[in-house]
Amino acid sequence: MVTMLMSFYDSPTPDAAISTVTSTVSPTEMLLAETLGTGPSPWRRVETTLMTTAATMRYAYDASFAPLGLNLTQASMLAYIVEFGPSTQTGIANHLGHGRAATGSAINQLEHRGLVERLADPTDRRVKLVQVTPSGLEMTEKVRELDLYLSKELRAGISRSERRSLASILNRLQLNLLRLVEDTPADSNQALDLTTQ
Repeated sequence: MVTMLMSFYDSPTPDAAISTVTSTVSPTEMLLAETLGTGPSPWRRVETTLMTTAATMRYAYDASFAPLGLNLTQASMLAYIVEFGPSTQTGIANHLGHGRAATGSAINQLEHRGLVERLADPTDRRVKLVQVTPSGLEMTEKVRELDLYLSKELRAGISRSERRSLASILNRLQLNLLRLVEDTPADSNQALDLTTQ
């Protein structure tokens, strides 16, 4: 549940990521054209496809959660806290891959709506734990139902074996990226030298 809801890309709409490819066609029209073999897919690199897919996914989830007054980040946060129990702001930020400031802002919004509350940690009164309220539990059930529907729609026409292959490839890409980040020199001039070798 939490894994499915985690944010993949922070662009507010898919258009921001797609604009480098085209600025005159909607994301849906472009994907349809590619599926029919009339779009720009032969020129598109896997990186662009991944980013536009993640942005489109973010856009679809945000639009789907909007009637509940939530976005993907807030829905993910509720699901995480319900699954793992009262958590610190830092713990939530680390697990969902968000910055502490953005996480704090989302918590404030949820708290303002009465969906979460901050409590003192019984083991360290200086630390605040974020806990879901009864209203937050009710909202999380709606989020779960919507997530099941979105998951089904997202996977439509894609077989289990295709999904497994995709997951395996994406995991390998993530490992490659993590290794790249670890190996990238802090000095930008040194990094540029590596690309020319």
